[in-house]
Order: sequence, then C-alpha cells, then structure tokens
Amino acid sequence: MAHGTTLEDVARRAVDGDRGALDSLVQALQGDIYGLALRMLWNREGAEDATQEILVRVVTRLSQFDFRSRLKKLP
Repeated sequence: MAHGTTLEDVARRAVDGDRGALDSLVQALQGDIYGLALRMLWNREGAEDATQEILVRVVTRLSQFDFRSRLKKLP
C-alpha cells in the first residue's frame, strides 16, 4: 500500500474491481483479525479458521460497506 493511502481508498478500488487492491486489503486486515480471533478463542487452529471465514465475508460483502466508518484503527 502506498504511503498516504488509507484502507478506505484501497477498499474503494477493490469495490471498483481492482484485484490487486483487494489482495492488499486482505493482507492489511489479516494480522489484526487473526490476533483478535486468537485472543478470543485461545486456539491457533480455531483462530486460523475464524480469520479465513471473516476474510471471506469481508471480500464477499465489501460492496455493502458504506464507508461511514474506518476499516481499521490507525496505530
């Protein structure tokens, strides 16, 4: 992801059909989703499965995102 580009910018490009942007979005979200799932489930395999399921939902429902909120909190 280029410097100064927000995840929302990347998501908009992904919604417009940019497969590279979709890959970038998934990569940007994957680590945080896995970390949260691991803290909640206390099980590595369960966290991996949950992460995969969540990312599938993100990808398949991205066009429904209304962009009124942030995709990820900035550090």
